[in-house]
Amino acid sequence: MSRIIIQILLIGITIVFQAQVKAEDKTNPTQIVKNIVQAYGGRTALEGVKVVKHTGTIQSYRLKKTGSLKRLFVLPGKLRVEMKYPDGPHEQRITTPQGAWRDGRPATAPMHMAMELQTARFRLPLLLTQHPVTVLSEDKNTVHLGLKLTDVSSLEVFVERKSWRINRSVGLMTMGGMNMAFTADYSDFRKVDGVLFAHSEELTAMGTKTGVAVLDRIEVNTKTRTEDFKP
Repeated sequence: MSRIIIQILLIGITIVFQAQVKAEDKTNPTQIVKNIVQAYGGRTALEGVKVVKHTGTIQSYRLKKTGSLKRLFVLPGKLRVEMKYPDGPHEQRITTPQGAWRDGRPATAPMHMAMELQTARFRLPLLLTQHPVTVLSEDKNTVHLGLKLTDVSSLEVFVERKSWRINRSVGLMTMGGMNMAFTADYSDFRKVDGVLFAHSEELTAMGTKTGVAVLDRIEVNTKTRTEDFKP
């Protein structure tokens, strides 16, 4: 009888311990980030991506038009975005470590920072491994993570626990006493050369939905030229 009681106690202790481990895993940022990276193809595959090229369309709610969209991103921080709408306008944005330009002219400070936030979200999910990450909130379905980029900017991501995909990113910045937020809601996830990419993004700025980007084609490690990032 004593042996049976001891065995029951040991089983109970084991179950409690396992439950505690699982609970710790849920709120452990390091394990969460590992799960996300694995869901996107694994660290080796992600680190092998040095260039990403997007081709698709952009639907502008403000202009009530749909135009062409081209993006070129080169790690660690070069981004070129071109949007062309029927009968105009045409817009070009370029961000590099040396500066930022909009339509060939130096970008304003707020625009430059907004472009830097866009560049940062292009570095997801590996960006989560390069900065301290905090669990801001969580429930059984979603984990809300945050990371600080600079003294005046940060990035938050909302992750679906079931798939460990990032369904939303929010770039936050403070300038001149103003708090600004730029949100991207991701969907239509498909793998390209072994790496998971969202092929649809619903974009929001300061709480107002601005448009939807639909990516018809994503290419990785395409050749680039120095001229690609000259305004």
